[in-house]
Amino acid sequence: MAGLGTRVLQRGSSKPLIQIRKVPVVQWCLRGILSHLRSGDHVIAVTRRGTPVHAEIESLVRQFLEHNRITGAVTNTVVDQLPLGPAHSALIGLRCAEPDWPAVIVNPDQFCQFTFPDWSDPWDAFVPINFSASRERSYVTLVVESEHYLLNQFSEKRQQTPFVSVGIYGFRRGSRAIYCIEEAMRGKPHHNEEYFVAPSLEHLTRSGGSVWPTEVLAKYDLGDIKGLDQFETLVKAMQEQ
Repeated sequence: MAGLGTRVLQRGSSKPLIQIRKVPVVQWCLRGILSHLRSGDHVIAVTRRGTPVHAEIESLVRQFLEHNRITGAVTNTVVDQLPLGPAHSALIGLRCAEPDWPAVIVNPDQFCQFTFPDWSDPWDAFVPINFSASRERSYVTLVVESEHYLLNQFSEKRQQTPFVSVGIYGFRRGSRAIYCIEEAMRGKPHHNEEYFVAPSLEHLTRSGGSVWPTEVLAKYDLGDIKGLDQFETLVKAMQEQ
């Protein structure tokens, strides 16, 4: 949540705070992943000092958790400079978490419902995947190995398959996520001088880790005006039924 939000300035100066039917975008994001939230979880946001979201994010997350009777820690990690892309933002947050705990990185500019892999399966990371022909995505290749579907060959803004990430990345241990991103940031930025999480997963697969795909049940982009307007129209129609 440390970006500039330039695509939505006509709706507000901070994407996570934009209201859709009197509910801010950040709480719509949390509604999407509500089925996976448990008491004892640690929700970490990364915000930039001096921005509107910096002042309000912690209270909005706590309000949502309390409303849904979920008890857990909430941390607002504040940075002074714009991170070097989504992966850098994720890394800053991950360093505030328990490294041996599971970690899920979530792009907050969306409403997304997805399935979680079974803990008994031998995955190290998982990525909910969707289909897209847009070039503005993180692409993955789906392969079959030992009767399981796995993901490999991750690319940023370069279409190689119809399968794309939806901006959600789960790790059995947070330390594996930290490793992937730190290794990626030793090299050149992935796109437009920024680092992204999907291509960072190459370092996990190269070290013998497995990345599993999971199902996307619903996905609505809330990071631009078109997506905000479409989602608001949908919510309004459902509320008025």
